[in-house]
Amino acid sequence: MAIVDLVRYVAQCSSDARRISSMAQDALQEGMYEASRAAKLMKRRVKEFEDAATHYVKREPLKAVGVTAGVALTVGVAVGCLAMRALSAAGTKRRPRLAWR
Repeated sequence: MAIVDLVRYVAQCSSDARRISSMAQDALQEGMYEASRAAKLMKRRVKEFEDAATHYVKREPLKAVGVTAGVALTVGVAVGCLAMRALSAAGTKRRPRLAWR
């Protein structure tokens, strides 16, 4: 009787393994479908933003140049501050020599 029970147990384990494998495949396919949908949605939104930005630049060119200059100035100041902080954290006492001096 022990062999019969062992055969039933192996058959049950095999059935469980097939069921779990099927569930994993279904979950993977669902995840890939959702990722594909999200990528398409993001692509569409980026295209809409690009179109809106292009329209704004054509409609308000001076404002667009001003905004670009402001962003560039802000990024430059932030990078400069971070560089100074990194130099002071590294133990450098003097300020770096600037190219135009």
